[in-house]
Amino acid sequence: RYNSSDIWFLRFNIDPGHNFMAIGNQVGQVYVYDLTSLKGSKEACKLHHSQCTCTVRQTAISHDSRTVLAVTEDGSIWRWDACK
Repeated sequence: RYNSSDIWFLRFNIDPGHNFMAIGNQVGQVYVYDLTSLKGSKEACKLHHSQCTCTVRQTAISHDSRTVLAVTEDGSIWRWDACK
């Protein structure tokens, strides 16, 4: 179940290799799902920051799937990079 998302639109993004999907919610969290799982899409991780509390309207995943961007309703852009 996808929590804190009872608004009329949120844009999600799938990486170019079709391995991951990222989508935000109303409380500034971004969920990244692993689409390669044999049991269906499982939640890979939840990205958040204490200062990101607005609705995430759109997400983007980089071509190498190592960076996720989120654009919030207040015009902020948030970036998360994979750790090595």
